[in-house]
Parts: sequence; C-alpha cells; structure tokens
Amino acid sequence: MITLDEFCGKAGFQNVLSEKCHEYLIEKECVGVQIQKPMRMLLRFLRMCAAKGEPLDHASKSAVECWNTKDVNETPRNHYYRVTEIRRFMQYLEKIGIAAYVDRDIRRVESSFVPYIFSHDEIARLFVAADDLPYTPISPQRVYVMSLLFRMLYGCGLRVSEGLNLIMADVDLEQGVLHIRSSKFGKERLVPMSKSLMYHCSEYASQVCKDRDANSPFFQTPKGEHYSPTTVYYAWRQLLYYAGISYGGKGKGPRIHDLRHTFAVHCLQKWAESGEDLNAKLPYLSAYMGHAGLSSTQQYLRLTAEAFPHITSKFENSFDVFPGKQVKL
Repeated sequence: MITLDEFCGKAGFQNVLSEKCHEYLIEKECVGVQIQKPMRMLLRFLRMCAAKGEPLDHASKSAVECWNTKDVNETPRNHYYRVTEIRRFMQYLEKIGIAAYVDRDIRRVESSFVPYIFSHDEIARLFVAADDLPYTPISPQRVYVMSLLFRMLYGCGLRVSEGLNLIMADVDLEQGVLHIRSSKFGKERLVPMSKSLMYHCSEYASQVCKDRDANSPFFQTPKGEHYSPTTVYYAWRQLLYYAGISYGGKGKGPRIHDLRHTFAVHCLQKWAESGEDLNAKLPYLSAYMGHAGLSSTQQYLRLTAEAFPHITSKFENSFDVFPGKQVKL
C-alpha cells in the first residue's frame, strides 16, 4: 500500500488534491481494486493542474474541461477511459465535501471492433505451426514455450498477461489447475485444464523447468525473466504466416487475444450442440474466464450465433440467449 509521502513524491508536490488522491486510491485498494492504472492517471491529472496554474485545493471546471479535451492521436476508447477515471475521482471529492466539477455528459464509447473467431481447423494449424517454430540461438527453448503458451491461451481462455505472469507455484500438474493471480480486475481464480493440456504442461515441465524454484517464471527466458508481450507478438505473426492465416495489420487482427474469444465461442458452440442450457452455463463460463460481470460473457452469444448460424435456428426456441440486437459487442 503506497504511503502519502510516496504518492506525493511521485506527484512532485503535496497539497489538498494530492492528499485526497492518495485517500481515494487507498479506499479503492481496500476493496480489492488494482490501483496502478488509476494512480498513473491521477498523477497525470495533478501534474497537468500544476503546469497550467490551476488551483490545487479543489478541482475546477476549467481543469476538468482541459483534461477532458481529446488528444489528436488518442483513440475514442482510451479517451473514454481517461475522462471517466477522473470523473470517478471528482465524484469522490464531491461526496466528501471538496469542491469539484463533475462532467455528467460523458457518453460511453461503443466498440466497433469484431473479434476474429478461428475455425477448429485454423486452431489445429496454429498448433502445428507452433510446434515447428524455427530454432533461434538467442532463445533455444522458444519453440517449447510458444507451443504450450498458445495452447494454454486457447485451451483455458486466458489473457496473454495471465499466461505470461504464471510462476511455477501457479501450475498444479497433479490436479491440473492453474492459479491465476495477476488478473485484469485483480481477481484471483482457479482454472482447470483439459487432460490434453495437462499432458503438454507435464511434458514441458519435464523438459524445460528442471531445477526451478516455486517463484520462477513458468514461461522463462534464458535470462530467467518472464517473456515479454512483444516477443510473443513476434512469434504470433510467424504462426499466422506458417498456418496460412491472413493478417490484416496491427489493430485489425487476428490478434492473440482472439484465441480467448475463440475459446468462449467454441465452448458455447459445444454446449449448444449438446443440448445444454446456455442460460445456466453462462455464469460458469464468466467465472472461468475471470469476467467482471455476466454482461461481458453475453457478448459471445452473438458471436457464436454469427459463427455457427445452424445453432441459432436449432436452439433459439429453447433458449432465450440469442437476442441479436439486444446484446452489443
């Protein structure tokens, strides 16, 4: 937990606003919210106020409006996150009796991005490509790391960061369970693995992870560090090429994160074709994937219906889970 002196040291000064920022962050941390990103945003806001000569004993309208101005190269999504994070702090100030301008006209940005859902054949080709990645003397064990990592991202629906942050103690090979600690929303969860993924993990551990202690990275570079997302992205581009899957360019996909989306869609496809009650299954899928709420999981219903139209016609009378326009991505 960061102290007031540490926070003010990062800000470069101490005043009413910086003290209230610190109290606000402590309050968020006490209820289990990760504070790294909010803290960076608040520090930027404080420095902007100081640089522009804004008052630092309250939050003025001019300061908030200046902050809310969209940068030229800023994406709508990043801009929305930036302004809503400061609005939450303004609401906190207002609640504790500090004068603050709360912009109540911030509208949520709807994402127009449509994830790429891999076919089962494409997934199989990606795994073959991962097993045949070219040898590199800089990282001799890369082929073993990437072969398992991409299977894990798809087979468990993990976020890339969750896979890369695994340590040896997080991988229970006897029970076949992953302990996800570093999650997007600060929520820990246990993720069971399939038998085939357990086998690959065991093979990997016996070949690559000898003599490692419990706190060592599970996916470890020759320097003993966690692999970086940049390294994984480079390998991903190679996989797409060798698997014969077209790449639309940065930001257009297919992205590594689309393996997670594909996992969810393939789960729903399997359950629907087996006659399972998808309404009953959704909460399980939501918990397994570490979603903040059920609404995040419901977006996959439309994707499943679009990827496998025969499921919609077969089950729409039995399940009220393909509402089409009601579920937005």
